[in-house]
Amino acid sequence: MEKKHVCSFCRIEGTRGAEWLLQVAGQADRRVHKPCGAKALALAPAGVKAKVIPSPELRARWRTERDAQAFWAEKFAQAKPIRNGRPVPAP
Repeated sequence: MEKKHVCSFCRIEGTRGAEWLLQVAGQADRRVHKPCGAKALALAPAGVKAKVIPSPELRARWRTERDAQAFWAEKFAQAKPIRNGRPVPAP
């Protein structure tokens, strides 16, 4: 079971936890929800360099999902129709 992180902006864990990182120049990264990160960026003073990026865990989950999708797309592309006397329905 993966650990859910509490958002440093709204202090709520949510369904998946805070999966994004708020990077502010000169400070440690803070875990936030993406909408909370957008609000924090809007509230930042002028001239402060800040951005919201996906956490390493979120990037790993996206990579896993992409790999699984590519695996099954390749398998279905190479699949042969079943030949048991019945016509195969068109996709």
